[in-house]
Amino acid sequence: MKRRDFLNLSIPATGAILVAPGFMNKELYQEINHQFITNQSIESYDVVINGAGFGGYFAAIQAAKQGKSVLVVEKRASPGYEVTAKHRLWVNTEGLGDLSAEHKELFFPEAEKKEVFNKSGAGINNSVFGNDAMLFNGTVRKGLLRNLLVNKVHVLLMTDACGLIGDSKNVTGVLLASKHGIHTVKCKSFIDASDNALFSRRLAGESYKIDRAGFVIEVHNAEGVQPRTINVDAKYGLSNNQLILRPGKYLDDQAFLEFQFPVKSQKREEIEHQARFITAELGRDLALLDGSLAKAHVDQLAVECSVVLKDDALPDTAMKGHYIFSQDLSNLKAADLPKLDQAAKSLVDSIRQSKSSKPSTILVEGGKIPWNVIKESTPDDPGLMIPLKHCSFDFEKWIRNKEKCQVLVAGGGTAGAMAGMGAVEKSANTIVVDYFNDMGGTKTMGGVMGYYHGYKDHVFFKKQDQLSSQIANTYNLSSKIGRKLFHLKEIVDSGNRFLSGSIMCGTLVEGNTVKGIVVCRDGALELIEASITIDATGDADLAYFAGANYWHGDSRTGLTQNFSQWDRNKGHFSTSNGHRDYDMIDNTRISELQRGLFLSHYQAHFYDFSPMLTVRESRRIEGLHVIDLIDAVEDTH
Repeated sequence: MKRRDFLNLSIPATGAILVAPGFMNKELYQEINHQFITNQSIESYDVVINGAGFGGYFAAIQAAKQGKSVLVVEKRASPGYEVTAKHRLWVNTEGLGDLSAEHKELFFPEAEKKEVFNKSGAGINNSVFGNDAMLFNGTVRKGLLRNLLVNKVHVLLMTDACGLIGDSKNVTGVLLASKHGIHTVKCKSFIDASDNALFSRRLAGESYKIDRAGFVIEVHNAEGVQPRTINVDAKYGLSNNQLILRPGKYLDDQAFLEFQFPVKSQKREEIEHQARFITAELGRDLALLDGSLAKAHVDQLAVECSVVLKDDALPDTAMKGHYIFSQDLSNLKAADLPKLDQAAKSLVDSIRQSKSSKPSTILVEGGKIPWNVIKESTPDDPGLMIPLKHCSFDFEKWIRNKEKCQVLVAGGGTAGAMAGMGAVEKSANTIVVDYFNDMGGTKTMGGVMGYYHGYKDHVFFKKQDQLSSQIANTYNLSSKIGRKLFHLKEIVDSGNRFLSGSIMCGTLVEGNTVKGIVVCRDGALELIEASITIDATGDADLAYFAGANYWHGDSRTGLTQNFSQWDRNKGHFSTSNGHRDYDMIDNTRISELQRGLFLSHYQAHFYDFSPMLTVRESRRIEGLHVIDLIDAVEDTH
């Protein structure tokens, strides 16, 4: 990096420099590593915050400024879900000129200007088009995470709260789920800042109803885009038969299409499927929707839908120390940011911490789990300073939400999606589960669409590529989205199920037989029982939970290969290689996964980067037979 560029990096009031892509130094590594190497001993957090959206972010910063020890858990791979996960990359300009220097640097940093190639916008960083100031997904993800770390807030990404621990009256801890299992952490207070406070609603036993959902698609190769509302045919099933069109600031041919639709199901995964099928129909007819879209194609999808509840009144909480911070940000204005910051301060000021006491129960959706049936152990993770305890109990007895199928495919990535299709072809009652709302794994969510080496021309691979390409071409989709839709249609069109948004966190075992798995979805544990379970997770997590033998990394050193989290770009970036690798991490350890996610956020580009961290070569299960070179040459298996 040139000295002039370094000196131009801005420092907001929180002390966080908005890091340029590919730039790292000793101080930045110290920020990332603070929660892994700190000498500060924490037995119980002053506050645990569930959800790193804007509400959770501002609450965490305010609590940290008051000297409180804070842990933020976020089920997604990045903070700022109201904007980043839902791809709602704009704020209404009302109050834009009154934003503090800190908030301007957080959402419109000077360093992102190098990636603003559409110069037709007005105002700060050429971001203003009509009544909206457009944002970069990467900017928000990078800025929110860095400010949390600089303020010494502990963060666990890809981790969801699934229960509250307490005595008869007070919160004493939180039950957490992640790919590393189920854990407990002690705390004196808990703030639920989850989307629509769904975690607290489920704990309270509320039968909430989703009225409609919203979705955003990003298109490229548009021409002369102007902000406007597009009236469309009723056949698409959109609310008010309308689309909202917005230009993007990244490229002059970039645009966003936002729409809402009445939901056909109350199941979150089916709402996500519905959004994607609507997207395909809109993509096919882009040229008919608006003249500016005549040559356009759908380049990106939101990671998830936004949902609107029929009744958004907040539920009562059952324990002291349980607070709810839920704000309606569906029409986010710049003026809302300082108001949200102040509301967070007021909430933190009102917190009254409970006295330390022994827990008696875990409150979960549908009931309670007695504390005396819980077995805790210390995770084998020397780099983990967060005081987590591994937690186990009788899943079959205490998990009330249950599903059954013949074939369960755990992980819908490059291997799991194909395994699911194979089971469907055999007419098996099949469920595929995955952390993301789209299948395809490293290819579709990590962006690694090609093969590095090997037998690239295998007839099976060629057939899948051909079929997914046909879908992409028919519906004007990028190749990644075409493959996502191909996998989805192959599973659900045959009457089988794809349970998206699932954190796989445990295995049901009887003797030496796997009977099913435990997942966490939207803050609730579920047990999926199956006659056959296929572990297609990238790190053989479920086989490990079940006690299977495995090798790890290189056979001589145990080291894994380097990881990446690729930037999304159109070849315009000159600051660093968008397809670079970052470091080597052991993805089987909590601390290493978090460190990898932090590092990729720090080094990523401002426009956008893939939601999936792609790790290579961790656990390899020792099977009944290990295919070797002779097997491959002789084609014996």
